[in-house]
Amino acid sequence: MGGGPAGAQQAGVKDDEVLWRLIAPHWYPADPSTGLRAIDEAAFSHNSEVSALRSALVSEADVKQHFPNHGIAELPVAEVKKAGCIVQIKDEQPWPTGAHVVIRKAPNGSRLKPRQIFALTQLANANLRLPPNVP
Repeated sequence: MGGGPAGAQQAGVKDDEVLWRLIAPHWYPADPSTGLRAIDEAAFSHNSEVSALRSALVSEADVKQHFPNHGIAELPVAEVKKAGCIVQIKDEQPWPTGAHVVIRKAPNGSRLKPRQIFALTQLANANLRLPPNVP
């Protein structure tokens, strides 16, 4: 099933779904001059694949149980694909089967391009559902 890296499958994630990107506190820095916080591009550029969760298959309580200090940014799948990315299911504990996905540039797992990182960061900042707990 699926194409690309072992364990990843593209089928099953529909364009009308919403993904949740968990935002670590260090990816939500304050601007030194204004003090306003925003999601940093590091949330999308630190690896060849970006983990996310299918919001229909998990709850905020599930997220807070496993990642109590992380925030949640909503990413509509159609917008993620418009940015030139693909979404693949890649099961991972502790999430239910089919709930964990990865966002990639291409099935071969190459890193996202700067324009894709920028687009995803903008999308996340516009759709921050729950800010991270910043010390």
